[in-house]
Amino acid sequence: MKKLRKTRANQLDKFFKDRLLPDKDFRAQVNEAIHIICSFLKERCFRGASHPVRVSQVVKGGSSGKGTTLKGLSDADLVVFVASLTSFQEQLQHRRGFIKEIRRQLDACQREETFEVEFEVQKW
Repeated sequence: MKKLRKTRANQLDKFFKDRLLPDKDFRAQVNEAIHIICSFLKERCFRGASHPVRVSQVVKGGSSGKGTTLKGLSDADLVVFVASLTSFQEQLQHRRGFIKEIRRQLDACQREETFEVEFEVQKW
């Protein structure tokens, strides 16, 4: 395996492409999965919930969300913004229920959709 320190300056781009960047198919599969999950959350999360809220926006972060994935090292952070709240205190009051509902919907999304890439819902 050719080491980075032995790579000539004019061959750095090729080195990065060949050894560090995931292939186009993988990036496309990850982007598709993120799109499906975001749509799922916007369309289904909190439907029929006791508290009248809805997902107004899902912001993508992490290496996959920003397009900076490396081969074998990629993640996606999805930040869910909830509308229809009157105060920050109200968000704090219902936070546990909101997280529970989001997790429930992500689990449902994983059961109902066929993904070509694996995803894991992590607790924080």
